[in-house]
Amino acid sequence: MEVTYFTNVFSHYRYGIWKMFLENKKINFKIYYSNKELNGIQQSSLNKFQSHQLNKLGHIKNISLFGKVIWQVGVIKKVITSRSQVFIFLGEMNIFSTWISAIIARIRGRNVIFWGHGLYGNENFIKEFFRTTFLRLAEHHFLYGEHAKNLMIKKGINKNQIHVIYNSLDHDKLTSIYRDSQNKKVNFCNVIKSSNYLIFSGRLTKAKNLSLLFDAMNYFFKNKVEINLIVVGEGPEKNNLIKRYNNLITSKIVHFTGEIYNEKKLCDYIRNAKLFVSPGNIGLASIHSLTYGTPVCTHNDINYQMPEAEILNNKNSVLFKRNDLDSLINAIETGVLLKNKKGFIDKCIKSVSEKYTPKGQNKIITSYLVCLK
Repeated sequence: MEVTYFTNVFSHYRYGIWKMFLENKKINFKIYYSNKELNGIQQSSLNKFQSHQLNKLGHIKNISLFGKVIWQVGVIKKVITSRSQVFIFLGEMNIFSTWISAIIARIRGRNVIFWGHGLYGNENFIKEFFRTTFLRLAEHHFLYGEHAKNLMIKKGINKNQIHVIYNSLDHDKLTSIYRDSQNKKVNFCNVIKSSNYLIFSGRLTKAKNLSLLFDAMNYFFKNKVEINLIVVGEGPEKNNLIKRYNNLITSKIVHFTGEIYNEKKLCDYIRNAKLFVSPGNIGLASIHSLTYGTPVCTHNDINYQMPEAEILNNKNSVLFKRNDLDSLINAIETGVLLKNKKGFIDKCIKSVSEKYTPKGQNKIITSYLVCLK
């Protein structure tokens, strides 16, 4: 059975699922992607794949229109000429070529699957209308979480056409790095005052609401509470944060590392932190942190979260009221003590291995696709 999957980039953090697809013995996957970086996302190295696997890869071209709309050059031609029985598209309505490609595929009698977030729950009337209209172009849906599934069912989309496949990072690689790092001692006293530190890793954007976290750090600093913060990543909000909270940086309470693509180094930062804090939404970073045994702190409003936040519960995280500084401060004060509990780190790691791995995703996806024959 041949399945063609159109994505935007061959992202490095999805190497695990790419590998599973290219090694799949039941499904012959053809994957098309743009070889140009998008939003700073690093591409997976092709050196790890064998020649027969590389033959299953092909290129399309992403063209940005008016800043937000994307046209994927080459997709429509592939849909018209391909012998694939199933076409998988990213479920993103801003990819305008997908609207047309999905319709053509349906006319040809092919199965169309949208892979993505579905509905969030925070859309205004107009956005919800267009997103729901777009989603109805597909016969089937692969979603990252149960919340989106429930929202789509309420909009009249058949529950039997919706399949939650969760999400994943390169689980085997991360667990191997974590295992090897256990006997390694790391000291960050050259950049922060205390080993009792929080960490944030991701794009520094407004959606992450980092000013709320920095306000909390200001509170701890003024009240002489020994808690530091390490910020990993780059983004448009970095300069604003540095200017506004310069006192925290000069006092070595907060340290910016910039982007870190060395996974071993990133592992050291995350596994030694007391708590991973994302005051805005959190996505794959939740899986990343828990894989390294570090609990997560984020807000509890699921309508303003990414689907990966569904992995979080009272066994591996601490939640606070969205946009509430006092609630965040209380959550941090509770969260920094969680690792002291017996078996807590193991619970964090286990919560990922139960569902959020490439093997788990591949199993769900394959079992569903073979039924479409």
